[in-house]
Amino acid sequence: MQDQLRAYSTQLVADGGNPLQCRVGVNTGEVVVRSIATGDGHTEYTPIGHTANLASRMQAVAPVGSIAVAESTRTLCEGYFTLKPMGPTRVEGLAEPVNVFEVIGLGPLRTRLQRSAGRGLTKFVGREREMDAMRAAADARTRARIG
Repeated sequence: MQDQLRAYSTQLVADGGNPLQCRVGVNTGEVVVRSIATGDGHTEYTPIGHTANLASRMQAVAPVGSIAVAESTRTLCEGYFTLKPMGPTRVEGLAEPVNVFEVIGLGPLRTRLQRSAGRGLTKFVGREREMDAMRAAADARTRARIG
């Protein structure tokens, strides 16, 4: 997202316009949504509570042109993105500092299976018949290649 925004900003400047920059804050957790009636009879929704407040605080501490995430988000997306620790940060409304991370780029992982493999896959327990079938299939494939 930030890469696309930088490219667009470069084009704006080349066309004589002003540069465009933003910062993004991300937090993960449960959100309460409040409805707000607008003047035209439409209803809009706004998130409220701790999760939305902390996301807003992450945006405030993010360097311009970057994305900052809270610890709860880091645990969910670690490996999918490269993260740089920004250290414990005091956040208005919270007694304890929050660990903040800057998103640097894409990480090496693309699937949940890759992430699970990094943590260690669950062992087959009580699956002797299935394991024997897999070994037999592997042996048959090896014999087919050799023969």
